[in-house]
Amino acid sequence: MAGSSTDKTVQAGIDNAVMDLLLTVTRKKDEIKKAKKRPQWKTNCTFGYNPDELNDRVNIMTVRNPARLIDFYVFLLQKEQFSANAADELGLELDLTWLGYPIADWKADLKSRAAQLSVDKKQKEMEALDKRVNKLVSPDQRREMELKLLQDILND
Repeated sequence: MAGSSTDKTVQAGIDNAVMDLLLTVTRKKDEIKKAKKRPQWKTNCTFGYNPDELNDRVNIMTVRNPARLIDFYVFLLQKEQFSANAADELGLELDLTWLGYPIADWKADLKSRAAQLSVDKKQKEMEALDKRVNKLVSPDQRREMELKLLQDILND
């Protein structure tokens, strides 16, 4: 019988650790939901390298490859820096836009899209972690969790 008491103590410790993990995963998933707000786009999000060519246009809201976003951003940085240098050397004022929008707006939209990709990646990681943690839940603990959930529903 003494071994049985020790087994229950060990199991209780494991159950507590699993509950802590479940609470942490739930909290992080909630944080991700909050971060997943839809951005307020400043441009029409249709980016291209050549203003005279429509066939090279890409909707940045659909870009999934971070390297592609980086390439777009590099292009804008170069355009901005070289144009500022040229305007300075020529003694002219610079009013720089790209495809009808200020470069700062394009950069803001690219940052928004990059943030979305980061949140999507974190969400997938949390979902995988959630599945792994849920596999650790003991039958008694799962029954206790379900009971608490039902009590919460009935008490509302």
